[in-house]
Amino acid sequence: MGVVSVSCDKEVREDVTLPHDCFQETDAVPPDFVTVELAEVIDAPALQEMMDDYYALTGIGVGIIDLNGRVLVGTGWQDICVRFHRATPESCAFCHESDTSLSSGIPPGTFKEYRCKNNMWDIATPIMLGNRHIGNIFLGQYFYDDEKPDYELFRAQARRFGYDEAEYLAALDRVPRWSRETVQAAMRFYAKLARMISKANYNNVILADTLAKRDQAEEALRWMRISVENSSDALYWIAPDARFVEVNEAACRSLGYSREELLQLTVPDIDPNFNAITWPRQFATLRQRGSMTFESEQRAKDGRMFPVEVVANHVKFGSEERHCAFVRDITERKRMEQSLRESEESYRRKAAELEEVNRELETFNYTVSHDLRAPLTSISMCNQIVQAQCGNSSDEELRNVVRLLDEQILRMNQIISTLLDFSRLTSCKVRRQKVDLSVLARIVAAQLQISAPQRRVSFVIAEGVEVMGDEGLLRTVLENLIGNAWKYSRNHEPSLIEFGVAEQGDGIAACFVRDNGSGFDMKYADKLLLPFQRLPGAEECEGFGIGLATVDRIIRRHSGKIWAEGEPGKGAIFYFTLNEHDGASC
Repeated sequence: MGVVSVSCDKEVREDVTLPHDCFQETDAVPPDFVTVELAEVIDAPALQEMMDDYYALTGIGVGIIDLNGRVLVGTGWQDICVRFHRATPESCAFCHESDTSLSSGIPPGTFKEYRCKNNMWDIATPIMLGNRHIGNIFLGQYFYDDEKPDYELFRAQARRFGYDEAEYLAALDRVPRWSRETVQAAMRFYAKLARMISKANYNNVILADTLAKRDQAEEALRWMRISVENSSDALYWIAPDARFVEVNEAACRSLGYSREELLQLTVPDIDPNFNAITWPRQFATLRQRGSMTFESEQRAKDGRMFPVEVVANHVKFGSEERHCAFVRDITERKRMEQSLRESEESYRRKAAELEEVNRELETFNYTVSHDLRAPLTSISMCNQIVQAQCGNSSDEELRNVVRLLDEQILRMNQIISTLLDFSRLTSCKVRRQKVDLSVLARIVAAQLQISAPQRRVSFVIAEGVEVMGDEGLLRTVLENLIGNAWKYSRNHEPSLIEFGVAEQGDGIAACFVRDNGSGFDMKYADKLLLPFQRLPGAEECEGFGIGLATVDRIIRRHSGKIWAEGEPGKGAIFYFTLNEHDGASC
């Protein structure tokens, strides 16, 4: 007889022969069940009742314990374990270690024999859920009949854990002694029981998962049917012989048939593009491609024809083949496409007409330039001759007339040049690039200061005002706006002229030119940008009334807008934006 001691731990594994139809432990658990625990998949009360009967018959106890150490089924447990080992914290911790750590890593279908740290024999076999280890069946709290306990060892344990030694040793004497054959037979039974529980649990989980998926599929199918029936597109399920096997309400509405009537028809009955020859080719083509989108036309019950777009898919159910076709009435789309084509044609005609007008305008501009400047040149030459002949004349009135005529010839020439420049703004190409308006404003200001150094004018020009536009045209804008500020502030010195950027809300920023000059009455604001319109009081300043109209045309060529605010005697401010169609601003 051997003596049981802590120093002689051993491990025994034995394969258990199982039925051929047993599940494989490598089977994956469905995702919804990866966190399921043992208590959720076994009928613990029923197993408890069955194992109580087994214990009454054989005298061999059992424990079914999950991986957290919870005892779900237990029978035949010995007093030495219940009243002593599991009754004090330190020795109970040894029991939990046996129930969890020492019993891990056992292959399914085998069992592992070991001694716990309380020096009792334990044997465990795993309970699986697919490839997940979720618990163990234990046989323990026994000695072999060919060995005897080491009483000194157990007396030491009694002193260590504070047990009543006499009662502890009496409990030790009541621990059953079994032959090794009995233990092996019991464990083969428990291993098979574990495999049976594992298989039943796995099958139940698969069944539950299948039922859940079936419910989900039925719910999805119900919603799909609702969606299909309420779809504005017609749906047709079509057999290889062109018969309709299922249709939705939209199909019936679009053709004017009842569902029963439509299911008696075939594709050629409603679509003149298909017949007994073309339909088999269409079915074969769709079978090969899998899906197709094409346009066709359908004939309603009342004979009305209308265009449709068909999205067809080839579907196979087992040995049966079907076409699933979604059909949309595109009458309105066709009407819009025709309208668009007509609009495009009209646009092309208008563009051609505009191009022709621009060519005619250029010809007119050349004619004006030539036909007006030619006689003007002759008048100027004659006036110069007259001026030369009467240069020493004592007739002061004659000299004044000659000088006035010369000034008017020069003014007429400037008017012709201004009109030509203004007309070219409509047809000239806008060459967009990054332009620093701050630099241009400083150049314009410097030129004005050079032209009249005696003026007392201060300029405040914001730095880094960059935009996308035509540099030459934008310089013209600043020359006119800053030039106007210069002219209309001559009687309000010292003068202040500002150029900068002001937020207008909604992320829009506008450039501005502000002065402290004569200003204007807002009731005339709608006339500011009209050609040849000059406001009351502007007669004292030179100009033709074309400058702001030029600015307005340039700003509109840059997809922007210009507006002004003013008050008589308190100056004016002109705002402008650029590239508003591109979501940009000054």
